[in-house]
Order: sequence, then C-alpha cells, then structure tokens
Amino acid sequence: MTAAIRPLLIDANPRTFKCVSVGNHTSESVTFDNIHLISYGVFSNVYYANVISPFKKQVAIKNTWISKSQAKSEIDSIKEVQILSILRKANHKNIVALHYLYRTTPQHGERKCVSLVFEYMPNSLYEVIKKSKNGLDLFDIKMYAWQLFRAQAHLELLSIAHRDVKPQNILVDSVSGILKLGDFGSAKFMEEKAKSESYNITRYYRPPELLMGCKTYKSKVDVWSCGCVLGELMKGSILLRGRSTINQLQLIFECIGQPVESDIQAMSVSKNLATHEDYLQNVKRGQEKKELKMSPFKDILGNGADQELTELLSQILLFNPLDRLCGPDLLKNKVFDCLFTEDVIRNGKPFKTLKKSDYVDATGGDMRCFKNASDSITVSLKN
Repeated sequence: MTAAIRPLLIDANPRTFKCVSVGNHTSESVTFDNIHLISYGVFSNVYYANVISPFKKQVAIKNTWISKSQAKSEIDSIKEVQILSILRKANHKNIVALHYLYRTTPQHGERKCVSLVFEYMPNSLYEVIKKSKNGLDLFDIKMYAWQLFRAQAHLELLSIAHRDVKPQNILVDSVSGILKLGDFGSAKFMEEKAKSESYNITRYYRPPELLMGCKTYKSKVDVWSCGCVLGELMKGSILLRGRSTINQLQLIFECIGQPVESDIQAMSVSKNLATHEDYLQNVKRGQEKKELKMSPFKDILGNGADQELTELLSQILLFNPLDRLCGPDLLKNKVFDCLFTEDVIRNGKPFKTLKKSDYVDATGGDMRCFKNASDSITVSLKN
C-alpha cells in the first residue's frame, strides 16, 4: 500500500530507459522528464512523469524495489506484469493500461527495481469522496459504480480476482467522469479448486467468507468489495468500519443477519467457525431486519439515501457469493438508465464518457475485450 503525498520533484532532467513495450513486446528507448514522487510505501513508490520520446504523454511509474531477501516480492511483481499484460491486450475502457516496463541495475548498493509505466489518471476515487464534503451527486455515484462493476465483470470473465478493490486503488478523472481500476499487485488467476490466502483484501472491503477463513474462493470476492465501495460512495465514508476481523463480521451480521446453512456451504467455511459466539454478538439486530423485511443498510446510509441504490446494495452484499448481483444483470439494472439517455448533462456540460455502445458492449459481456485477451501473454523481464 502506498501513501499519497503532495507531488515532490525528484528529477527535472530527462532520463532515458530501455523499456519493453507491453503493446507490441518490442524494446525501445523511452525518455521521461519532470519526475515527481506522488505516493510511497514499504515496497513501492509511485511517480508522475512526462514521456517526451518516442511520443508525448503523461504517465505514472510504479517502482517496486526487490532485495535478495524479498524473492517472493519479485515473483509477485512478475505475476502482476503477466496479468497486466493480458489486460493491456484486452484494452478495456475501465482498467488502467500498462504501457512499458523496465528493470534498473543496482548501483552503489541500491536494491533491484522493477518499474511499471501506466497511463496517468489525475485522481483516486478516495480523493474524490474525501473532497465531496456535501456528498457526491447521485448521477456521479451511479456513473462511478457502473464503471467499477463493469471492470469487475471483465476480470471475472478472465478468471482474475483483483483482491484489493477499494477507493485508493480506483483511478478517476473527475472532470470527464472516466473510472479505471488500478493496482493489480494482489491480483491472481483463480484456478479451479486452487487454494488462496484468506488474509487478502483490506478489512473494510473483505467479504465474509474471507473473514471466516475461506481459502477456495473465486472472483466473486471482488463483487463484495465493489458493493462496499458503492456503499461508501453513497455514505461519503467507509460503509462498515470494523476495528478487527471479528468486529468486521459483527458489523456485517448486524446488517444482514446470520448466514443460513446454504450460505455457509457456498462460502466454504466451517459451520462451527461461522456460528462462533464471538461472531454472533450483534446478529440479533440483523435477524430482526430480515424478519421485518427492512432494508439492511438504511440505518447506516440514512433516510436521505437513494432508495433504488439502497435496494441494489442489498442485492450485492449477500453471504452467498453466487447470489451476489453482478455482471450483465447488474449493469442492466434500471437504476443506471439515466447514464445512457440522450443529451445527458453533467456539471452543466454534455456527458460523453459513457455512450449507448458502452451499455451494449458491457451488458453483452464486453466480448471484444475478452477475445482480445483470450491468448495468454507473458512479458519476459530480462536481467
């Protein structure tokens, strides 16, 4: 995870690197200038830069440092490149594009560095939510949510789980309204019956099956995370802010009740674990909501929340992963019709980011993108 900071100038002088072009797999010299640090973390930093040759373009550069004791980090970086390469071939509108990659040779004791060069997006969804003190416009909530679920549907079609969907990893241009899912450092190809770590996905966006230790999950874990982001767009703050794994489960139970036997089987978790006393302290209130057929999130979102979106959220955040509303069924929901009517106006200007063709493509499974990515691509990082 990286922390955003005010852009800090690192190097105003042009710097040239031998890069691998992810689009055509050729090697070429790329010159960057005006390099600024924009976020930093334990294992990676992110920079803003201008490409001045062989073309002119704004980019973001993710540098991941690898020491001898961090061999696993290098393997993970290569996996990220493989996934991003396939997604680059797909060329999906709502997934950030990887342009180049390069590796720098250690000098003066520096750690080996793998650098990924992405298209630049000016904001994260986290920043947009944080700046909207009076709440986001209803149109913008729907606009961002539809694009996010479209990206998730494409990943699921390719058997890819992002495993860290949260506002900080969702990139937007708040002027145009375009959204792109980024940071695939935790992403994984989800093979049939393969085991995965349950301690993935930031706690506030982690689905109940992972909170309860499931290791054989699929891409549907991202649907829950996307639902939590939708709730955050509506609420203006984190939907369910658990203090710990147990407390996160308690908050979920308080909203949607206790999982039934079929839910427990679908989540591939132990019944004993799922019904442990510590986890059920707050379940009574959720059960009462079920029995009274109350909206599970109304008291969290408040009376001012849009009723249709609140109902949609209750169809997404379900215990059973297979029952979570997603894909074309969600994208066709009437709540999003306003995005595709003729002569849509946003912020006083014609809204052109989403067109009727986007609706047709997305509700049809974005098959053009899927076919483009059907052949697996592997980019080789040579020493």
